[in-house]
Amino acid sequence: MHSILVVDDDELVRRTIRHVLQRAGFETIGAAGGAEALRIAREEALSVALVDYRMPGMDGLSLLARLRDVQPSMVRLLVSGALDVDVMVDAVNRGEVARIIQKPVHPKDLVATVREAIETAERAGLRWQRARDTAHQEQGRALDALIARGGISLGLQPITRADDRRTVAFEALLRCDCPTLTGPEQVLAAAEAHDAVHALGRAVAHAAAEWLSKVPAPIQLFLNLHPDELTDAEALMIRMGPLRAHARRVVLEITERSSLIGRPGWAASVGRLREAGFRIAVDDLGAGASSLAALADIDPDIVKLDMSL
Repeated sequence: MHSILVVDDDELVRRTIRHVLQRAGFETIGAAGGAEALRIAREEALSVALVDYRMPGMDGLSLLARLRDVQPSMVRLLVSGALDVDVMVDAVNRGEVARIIQKPVHPKDLVATVREAIETAERAGLRWQRARDTAHQEQGRALDALIARGGISLGLQPITRADDRRTVAFEALLRCDCPTLTGPEQVLAAAEAHDAVHALGRAVAHAAAEWLSKVPAPIQLFLNLHPDELTDAEALMIRMGPLRAHARRVVLEITERSSLIGRPGWAASVGRLREAGFRIAVDDLGAGASSLAALADIDPDIVKLDMSL
């Protein structure tokens, strides 16, 4: 059942509107002003806000704009007896108001307007859901195609010694040639959304192994691990297969922000990686709330401090 918030500083008007809507089968909640309406909106799931324009303190348009921030999907209707056309048109165009109801309004017209507004919003919601589902599917197909054709590559950022500026290692940065997944953040988000973190990790490992085979020792490579990769030690070691021959030159980074502690299996995975010869680094130490826990539990070989320290 749809729940409607009725906001009017006139108690008689408020009670009358609620009575009309309740007889039509709606649940209603009343509020005498903006502050009370906002409190209710933060506590209750609402389908519609029916708000009077002229109220002391906070007018109806200002209230509807704030209600949009609290519950964006709520249908927002404005009731007024004195319409400023320019203000109202601007409010509708900016999406703050779905419909304007002018006083006086017949009870049947009020109910019909509320029902029509709800039905319109529901149809729009279905269209939005279908569009989101389509975008999700297209994102998954783009990621699958990217990995299948070997479109994952590495950007390399040099790591130099402070004393003589000599390059001793490179940090691997995720790169791709996909027109729709245009950056590492989008690729990672797609992998997380489509349960493809392990497949992406395997592609990155192959790209890293290919680079290491072309670069002479002792140049090292720092490579980020996604926390999801550490939940299954056996599967992780299979994905790390291409890098096993170069393990002594690979430093696997765990970002402190990833909240690794508490994820199942991570300790066994870190242990297996060390047994294979990989070194472990904690990246961005100090960026999260678990700095000391990260140091104590992971016992990293290398610590990279966050720039905020």
